[in-house]
Amino acid sequence: MKKYQSNIPKSQWQLDSELSNMKKKTSHAHNVFIQSTLYIGAFMLSWSWATIYHIIAWSTGVKAPWITLLINTFLPLQGFWNAFIYARPRYLRRRQQHQSLSSFEILRFAFLPPVQIKTSIPDENGDEEAEPSN
Repeated sequence: MKKYQSNIPKSQWQLDSELSNMKKKTSHAHNVFIQSTLYIGAFMLSWSWATIYHIIAWSTGVKAPWITLLINTFLPLQGFWNAFIYARPRYLRRRQQHQSLSSFEILRFAFLPPVQIKTSIPDENGDEEAEPSN
């Protein structure tokens, strides 16, 4: 395989470019890993109580009401957790772009995009017409 490899040394720019690309790929892979781990954690938190309930009911025949309370609390929250996990990358991007905003404002922008307010300009007759688009 040596005959296919080039003996021309790489320039510093090429090495820096390759290193930068490797860092970007590693960073992206790390972010995907964290995001998927959070989704799995939300799933486990939501469904573990139902699993425990059925294992106890199957093995002992006892239906514990306290586990039913946990099931009824955590199972509907799976969508809530997933919504926050889904919005997390957008939240992190906005937090990095707008460091002067509070966490609440960034969280609001992560879930609700900014609203564009249409302004109107009165014409010569006094009627309001929409602002001309560029």
